[in-house]
Amino acid sequence: MFENIKNGPLEVPSDMPSDALDLIVKLLNRDHTKRLGAGPSDAEEIKSHPFFKDIDWDKALKKELKPPKPYIKKIKESKEACEAFKKSVLEEETVMDKMENWTFISKEFE
Repeated sequence: MFENIKNGPLEVPSDMPSDALDLIVKLLNRDHTKRLGAGPSDAEEIKSHPFFKDIDWDKALKKELKPPKPYIKKIKESKEACEAFKKSVLEEETVMDKMENWTFISKEFE
């Protein structure tokens, strides 16, 4: 069902859980009358989606839920990226050094 979306205009990670993808697709439905949460049960329709199966909505309302740990994707340090960063910092410092003594006032008026 979602293969068209994964290869179509909406690009998502290949390892995205199917319930997360289903939620996104239903929330992004172009037809606002068919969009998730637009029905007679309003937000309950969204809250009952399988993506939120582990959410205790009463605790959420009382602000008693602890936020999940953020997902941090570690990237491999590459020598080229480090060198490019260092070069950009050096170039920026050079530009700032040149601009430090710059003025709009001509020396003719001193």
